[in-house]
Amino acid sequence: MKIGRNDPCPCGSGKKYKKCCLLTEHPKPVSEPIDEFFADTHTEIRELFQDREFSSLEEANEVLGAHFHRKNRMVDNAFSGL
Repeated sequence: MKIGRNDPCPCGSGKKYKKCCLLTEHPKPVSEPIDEFFADTHTEIRELFQDREFSSLEEANEVLGAHFHRKNRMVDNAFSGL
């Protein structure tokens, strides 16, 4: 989720982000997925959130939860016959 310069600062200070934490935060490097499963999941999440803005963390969690709910209901041929 991207924070806009004029949005309230997520630290809770009540100030605008640009007047509070914008200049003090440093981007954290994204760790590389360590195996194929997590690489696929990481890619799915990036594609799901790409170019989207959410009004709240709860909204982003709902979108992510719905995505994994659909994914968990899909048949996986790797488990057929078990």
